[in-house]
Parts: sequence; C-alpha cells; structure tokens
Amino acid sequence: MRPGDWPYPRIVAHRGAGKLAPENTLSALRLGHAHGHRMAEFDVKLSADGVAFLLHDATLERTTDGSGRADGQTWRELAQLDAGAWHSPAYAGEPLPTLAAVARFCRANGMAVNIEIKPSPGRERETGAAVAIDAAKLWHGADVPPLLSSFAEAALAAAQETVPALPRAYLCDRLLPDWLCKPAERVPDAEPRPDPKAESSLVDRLTRVASADVASGLANLQKMAESMTENVVKLMVVFLLQTLIIPLVLGWALLRGVGALLQARSRTGT
Repeated sequence: MRPGDWPYPRIVAHRGAGKLAPENTLSALRLGHAHGHRMAEFDVKLSADGVAFLLHDATLERTTDGSGRADGQTWRELAQLDAGAWHSPAYAGEPLPTLAAVARFCRANGMAVNIEIKPSPGRERETGAAVAIDAAKLWHGADVPPLLSSFAEAALAAAQETVPALPRAYLCDRLLPDWLCKPAERVPDAEPRPDPKAESSLVDRLTRVASADVASGLANLQKMAESMTENVVKLMVVFLLQTLIIPLVLGWALLRGVGALLQARSRTGT
C-alpha cells in the first residue's frame, strides 16, 4: 500500500471507545460509533480451542470476572464471563465478543478496523495466521480492508505468509537499529535495542518543533501584551477624562460664569 492510497481515518477509537466503556467490547464499539468515530482499534487473541476473540491482557483478571490465562479456556467457557462489571455497574453482564461478531457490527455500521494481534505467550505464529485468515474471510469484499498490527513480529510474519494481501503495521515502544529494514531482513522478536542515532535525530526534530512552538507562543504573548498595554492606556485616558479633566473644565467654566454674573451685578448696582 502506497502512502497516497491510505484509506483509513486519521482518528481511531482505541479499544472501541477509550475509557468511556469496557474496552474491547461491542458496547465500546457502539459508543465509539455514537461519538462519531469511523474506525476502531481492538485486540484479538485465540481461545484454547482456536476461536478469535477480543481481549488485551494475557490473563483474565483485570477486565473480566474470570482468572488464569486467557488461552487456557475454551470459547464456551470464555463466553460465560462478565467483561463489563469491572468498568461500571451500567455494563455489568457485558460478554467478551468474538472477532466474527465485531466484524458484523463494524461492516454494518461502516467502521474501518485496526486489528491488533495480541497473541498469548508462545502462540505468536498460530495467532497471527489464524487472525489473518479470519479477517480475510470476515471482511471479504469490504471497501476498506482491516489493518493488522502487532508488537509481535512473528505474528505479523505469519499473517503476511498466510494472507499477504492484508495491510500490516508493526508496533514498537521505541525505534530499533534496523527499523528501516524489510521484515525479511530482521530478526523476529529480537530484543529491542535503542538506536542512539535514530533517537537523537528524533529528539533533535522534536526539539526544533518545540522551539518553534515556544518562539511562536512568545511572539503571540508579546502581541497580546502590546494590545493589552494599548487598551490599558486608552482606559486610563478615559478614566482621567471622566474623573479629573472634565470636572476641572466644568468647574473652571462654572467659576467663570459666576465671576461674570457678579461683575454684571456690580455694574448694575453702581
């Protein structure tokens, strides 16, 4: 996919609706859609019997009322869990959704998707291949194909080998020394090592951008200060006119009038 062919919205609803609803659920996707989002990101892994479903963690405790490894239970067992009560009482009873259920909702409502392949430890290639196959089938004929992404290079490599037509994105916490290399030239799931040159270049760029923003901000502040100073001066002139100068002029005019009246009476009396 060439950069000019990028078909996805610029803003993506993380895990369906961020923190507004229980993550990776159909309720979250509905809420994200209601807020105007037309693309959602969510995490997908496999159950013990190979069903693709939505969940972020490798274990169940944080976002369900279950316990243990997520891939240690069959889909029939996982489907009985409550994936909403941890968030708030309003979502109590919310089930874990399958990738198939999510595909039906998103396609029916015109939502593009970023499927983050989130394999359980040791199941990277199996999960990458299975999710790619399911995604290709579930989004067959869609105007905008699902975007597959993952922190696990082995999962992305398996997805590429299985369904090369689907677009993919590699996720990382920091730049690697070989980040510009083709995937085939890289060591899958190698221990991330910082690239001092790349990070230094990135820091320099961000510093230049920040400096420009600071300079622009200071210029704006200076203009605001000048405008405020001008307005303050105007207000001071008005204040002086109203409280000092105008009363003095009126007083002087009154005194002149009284003086003229006294002089006229004096002349009449003589």
